[in-house]
Amino acid sequence: MKKIAIFIPCYNVARRIRRFLLSFDEETLNKVHCIICVNNLSTDSTFKILKDVKKNSNLLKEKLFIFNNKKNYGLGGSHKIVFSYLLDNDFSHCLIVPSSYRGSPNEITKLFLDKLSFEPDVDVFFGKRIINTNLDLNTKIV
Repeated sequence: MKKIAIFIPCYNVARRIRRFLLSFDEETLNKVHCIICVNNLSTDSTFKILKDVKKNSNLLKEKLFIFNNKKNYGLGGSHKIVFSYLLDNDFSHCLIVPSSYRGSPNEITKLFLDKLSFEPDVDVFFGKRIINTNLDLNTKIV
């Protein structure tokens, strides 16, 4: 059985994090175990808004896990904290969606879940928002 988390690193995203989180629909949320937001010692009201969304959103009340770093560990440190939690709690997959992502978090999650259903044994998906159609894929590794 797949146990899937969505990980959203957060630093000073008070202006957009509420709308970002509320964009997830019930169908998508039913397919994931949780959404983990790591507040990396934001100096704005990011942490307060995360708590407010968890408290007041019926869809996210049980799904939203908030980690509040007591120090600014940087993006890499936040990744380590979440990966350690995921490994300790037997998660099978994790989708990282930066809080700065300008597309729809719900749509990228649906795309991830769809791809995962066709490729269940894959370990890593890497998404890129800029597609360079002129890229030469015949690169030689020296």
